[in-house]
Amino acid sequence: MNRMRKWNKRTALLFAAALSLSAVQSLTAQAAERELRSVNVNIGNDLGIQNPEKPQDGPWEGDRILFGQQRANAIPFRVLDKKTTDFGGTTMFLDCDIILEDKKFNELRATPSNVWKDSSLRRYLNNEEIGLLSTFQPEEQAAVHLSKDPSSHAQWPETWNGLSYGRLSDAGDKLFLLDAREAQHPAYGYSQTSDPVKDREKTYDEDHIHRFWLRSPRTGSTEKVGVVDEQGLVYEHGSNNPGAGISPAFNLKLESVLFAQLLNNPHQDFSETVTPTGEHNAWTLTLRTDNGGFTARRTNPAEIISAAAGGTIHLSLSGRGTMQYANQVSAMLLDQNQTVLFYGKIANPDDHEAEVIIPHGLRDGASYTLRVFLEEARPEHTSYAGNIQEIPFIVGRADTPPANTHTVRFDLNGHGGIAPSDLTAASGAAIAAPAAPTDASYDFGGWYRDAACRNAWNFANDRVTQDMTLYAKWTLKGSLPSGCYRIRFDANGGTVEPAEMTTGTDGKLSHLPVPTRSGYLFEGWFTAAQGGTEIKRQHTFGANKTVYAHWSKVSGGHSGGHSGGRSGGSSGGQRAANSNPIGSRNSGSWIQDAKGFWFRYSNGSYPKNEWKMLPYSGGTAWYAFDEAGYLRTGWFSAGGRWYYLSEAKGAELGKMMTGWKQLSNGKWYYLEPVGTPSHPQGAMYAGEMTPDGYRVDASGAWIH
Repeated sequence: MNRMRKWNKRTALLFAAALSLSAVQSLTAQAAERELRSVNVNIGNDLGIQNPEKPQDGPWEGDRILFGQQRANAIPFRVLDKKTTDFGGTTMFLDCDIILEDKKFNELRATPSNVWKDSSLRRYLNNEEIGLLSTFQPEEQAAVHLSKDPSSHAQWPETWNGLSYGRLSDAGDKLFLLDAREAQHPAYGYSQTSDPVKDREKTYDEDHIHRFWLRSPRTGSTEKVGVVDEQGLVYEHGSNNPGAGISPAFNLKLESVLFAQLLNNPHQDFSETVTPTGEHNAWTLTLRTDNGGFTARRTNPAEIISAAAGGTIHLSLSGRGTMQYANQVSAMLLDQNQTVLFYGKIANPDDHEAEVIIPHGLRDGASYTLRVFLEEARPEHTSYAGNIQEIPFIVGRADTPPANTHTVRFDLNGHGGIAPSDLTAASGAAIAAPAAPTDASYDFGGWYRDAACRNAWNFANDRVTQDMTLYAKWTLKGSLPSGCYRIRFDANGGTVEPAEMTTGTDGKLSHLPVPTRSGYLFEGWFTAAQGGTEIKRQHTFGANKTVYAHWSKVSGGHSGGHSGGRSGGSSGGQRAANSNPIGSRNSGSWIQDAKGFWFRYSNGSYPKNEWKMLPYSGGTAWYAFDEAGYLRTGWFSAGGRWYYLSEAKGAELGKMMTGWKQLSNGKWYYLEPVGTPSHPQGAMYAGEMTPDGYRVDASGAWIH
């Protein structure tokens, strides 16, 4: 992060806005290209963000995006390709600028594997409930593209010639690791050599080795995997060995971005614009959210906005939609080329009206658009904009309000080809179905309101009431090779992605997906919705089949201790034990009173009778809370599994423990570190073999 502070910035006049947009002098466009402002709208996916420089015997040089979150700080990602179609969609390819944490590539020592799709690290990165992906906000998760394998990258040079190409999983991956070829690709800013180079170096902190994993297996080995060391050298490391960390890559859906903003620009009511000078910049993004319920309507359409005097647009505001964390109503003034002239806060989300002062100096007879939207503005983090309303006007003319219209976009949901063109529909109107897209290997299954394809759009009955995106559904088609079968996953009240997989010719699946369900623990896949036989990963199928998720509700009963008991939610007279806010969604403080510890959200509520991932002084961890909302400690039974919640005093108290732990009775216990279909994260192994090859008895204790 220190490197960001030295990037040069140049300021120019913009505007000052408290609850209005005020007049400024006009800015002269650069001669050869559209002027790049501190705020750049997504017009043709031109966000003002640049591709990296070619390597020049020094540190990596390029723009960065702040995205996701770790220990309350946004994570910097290097922009490797600002616009690519290599991964099955139109995306921006990003690579983490730092090493996030130490993690083994594959925890399963008993069955060593250096194949990316089978690795525990892949499962950890992509688990939306307990993995690294879970640290992203839901809107960020939705903006992360499900990347398909970029097969053309396998042909790129790998100069050591010791590492095979690491394919992405067949189902696709949201978060993944670079392949050695990508880490030696000059267009990404990386030197085309496996020798030590500064452009591949990444930082962690002084107490950790600055080495990170690649997804490339060692040729001729089942255990060695590619890594980059602290000097940028590409070489190998044991898949079950410690001492290497995670520096993930992902693809961002460009269609999800409304606008980008320079990091050093204040997010609200800023008074100057910052123009890139060719130096490298850090950016934050504002993502689109398709939320309805908010409207902004001009109430003085007859008032003329003049070039000489400007004018005022009066707005009637209503509704808040579903953006419960929105903290401002924002507006942008755009010219006919979609250049942002002004941007800022114009009202609070609960206000019913606003006045937007349009400055003098606009071009007479020219068309402009005032774009008004709810925004969850999060300085130095990803922000979110929804309920976008557009109010056009022509300078020097009274406004004749057009029919209230909305834009409908079509997303092919990760498949190739050209998506149907956007449609413009009057509010409350039905739309005609576009021509069905095609895919050589898949059948098209209709258009849906959500990318997971759970809520179908009915072209005969449904009506357009807001800007929206419809997503294509696909199912694998055609006869399968002998021995291959289609396996459908019924989440049985939860959600799962993917919902269908195909076995190999041996009748086995490469992996079993992990479903999610709020308030429940996943117990595994079974042959029946109730009862039936559990399906393990190595199960051999002999026919097409549907398998069902089994769940156990997180119960309040336990045999361990807790930090106290409380009868109500009052916080009077209590003191904060620790405070580490991690964003508007989970912000709050740990509280200790006479009865124990509990966690108070910033809105005054608190978790009770549930699991929650929450902050503590060193990061985030899973905690369990009893019926009164107090922190549990010690052994805790939930869903037929035993978990151990730390009894250590201080910051570790109550944390769900994982891995091998020696407890006060002197015995060792193994608690699942990652999470598998048969063992949720933190669950104790009992009467079986642990993944690293040790036997534990029925009580969970290691048998020496």
